[in-house]
Amino acid sequence: MQLFYKLLYKIAAVFYRLFKLFYNKGKAIERKFLPISEINKEKWIADNCEKTLRYNYNLTSNSIVVDVGGYEGDFVSEIYARYRCKIYVFEPVKKYVTILEQRFKLNTDVVIIDKGLGNANQELMISVMDEASSYKRSASIHKKGIEEKIQIIDIENFIKQHAILKIDLIKINIEGAEYDLLDRIIELNFLNNCINLQIQFHDFYPDFNVRYTKIKTQLLKTHQLTYSYPFVWENWELIKH
Repeated sequence: MQLFYKLLYKIAAVFYRLFKLFYNKGKAIERKFLPISEINKEKWIADNCEKTLRYNYNLTSNSIVVDVGGYEGDFVSEIYARYRCKIYVFEPVKKYVTILEQRFKLNTDVVIIDKGLGNANQELMISVMDEASSYKRSASIHKKGIEEKIQIIDIENFIKQHAILKIDLIKINIEGAEYDLLDRIIELNFLNNCINLQIQFHDFYPDFNVRYTKIKTQLLKTHQLTYSYPFVWENWELIKH
């Protein structure tokens, strides 16, 4: 009987090694076809960056923070808990606006704006896909969206309406619309008024590399990268002169 169990163990060990071999080869092949964002997301998670990078800023209670793509408010909650600053939150999807309004209803420092922030005042259709909701695509690699009509406000109108002279931190995660918004910020010559830009660029555009390179070239004139996990998160800090 003991001999039988030893034989069974050896057979199982062989099958396990074969499984690991084919699994690793399969993962290697899969990685060749994964978008850049998915590969860098694994690095971001492995490096524990959500806790070590995303919320560490030189902010005070006098700082102005703009969260573009508020979703359910986790970023806002963490930033406010640390710095007690004024935060403007842009979120156009009704479901998430309701969550945000309920979550921060007693906090007068958090201003919920039920619109998206962009390069023009317009009405659009967005595909609601949880954290991947976008008006630039109807489906992600993980899910298909449900359409909803939303309002977009031109960042120029927001700046003038709220008399914004300086933004200490603007976080942008709007599933492809970041290119239009950043082009507009550059066009308005407002980059110098943004101390930190925390941006999630997206790589599902046919010409995303061209647009990314163009914006990065402009950012390099006034800002420096403090961390970069391309197409996951990167932060640009205004160069002090």
